[in-house]
Amino acid sequence: MKKIAIISTKGGVGKTTTTVNVGHGLSLNGKRVIMVDCDSQNNLSDIYDMESDRGVNALLMGKRAWMCEVRRNLFVIPSGGRNLIEYEWKLATQKNRHRRLARSLEDLANCDFVLMDCSSSMNLTNINVLAFADLVIIPVGMDYFSVSGLKQTFELIKDICQRTEHHVRLMGILATQFDVRTRISREIYGVLSRMFPRELFNTVIHQNTKLRESPAFGKSIFEYDISCNGARDYIKLTAEILAYDG
Repeated sequence: MKKIAIISTKGGVGKTTTTVNVGHGLSLNGKRVIMVDCDSQNNLSDIYDMESDRGVNALLMGKRAWMCEVRRNLFVIPSGGRNLIEYEWKLATQKNRHRRLARSLEDLANCDFVLMDCSSSMNLTNINVLAFADLVIIPVGMDYFSVSGLKQTFELIKDICQRTEHHVRLMGILATQFDVRTRISREIYGVLSRMFPRELFNTVIHQNTKLRESPAFGKSIFEYDISCNGARDYIKLTAEILAYDG
């Protein structure tokens, strides 16, 4: 079982979009996938019209969470919304608070991938996620603030791993929102290619209107328009993840 955190300290870089479309792509390839909404904004859960106060917040308290099969072989655990923030406050002074999620999910069986859609904050939930995950994917948008966010994300991961004494590996840096028409996209991608030649996924997620539209219809890009460029990009990314043996 691969446990993958999709994380960045920069918002709006495609974390939820990547979680949804990679999750569905993996399930279409016959893998059993659990997507975990680790953001109190509840965006991942909202796509599937899921409302529950028993999500990640319950797992942090050592309780059972609601999990729903939203597509064949594809499951979602909601965040718990605002309750997640309240539960983080409750845990703030408790011992071993960074291992709560790992303990609650340690008995997961019959699952090939766990994808965790993280918030952009350094909070107790993200600390728990990184204490549970084996791998991280870091999406990076094609703007200068996203590049600085990449540096902050590396620092966050390093800091949390030192605190929790748990090592996670970088599966890859994912270039998102690439627009072939703009110089800034080409420049930022060039910087990433020079700085991280081995860490950068071969797949590039291009700017695509269909990718922005599909969540409003409660669909992945494969359901919304499998012929569009966004679907082709996520098919390629899914294949890269399936082939990963690091």
